[in-house]
Amino acid sequence: MDKKYLPDLISELDQELLRLGYTKGSMTFYRRRWNQLMAYAEDRGEYYYTEQLGIDFVQEFFGITQDDFARILPQAETQELRVIRMVGDFQLGNIYKNFRRFLWKAGISHSGDGPRVHDFRHENVLESILYPVSQPLRSP
Repeated sequence: MDKKYLPDLISELDQELLRLGYTKGSMTFYRRRWNQLMAYAEDRGEYYYTEQLGIDFVQEFFGITQDDFARILPQAETQELRVIRMVGDFQLGNIYKNFRRFLWKAGISHSGDGPRVHDFRHENVLESILYPVSQPLRSP
């Protein structure tokens, strides 16, 4: 995975959210958190985003520990996790670019309505959950 200098990564993510039509209020929220994240990284002498940096950031600023990730969180805490998840996902941006390329090669049009990478993730989760239910029970 190619790592980008954190301010450059954040700047590109900001432009992508604007392109996608995020509201002014959402952009204000994300920009405030990204500035906090960049200051936090700078204080630690880190110049690139890592999952550990994001985990440490939400723990120090919002008291959300890695153990909390396994439980259902209140909306406010979920929003804080979304900030770091968005940065990590954007850093892995080749997933989206490859997805678009595969659709184009297959002759499948891609509009803003889909198909989306998320649709496949969602389908995979549902199949993983429902597969055991569809199997007959075995007697011991």
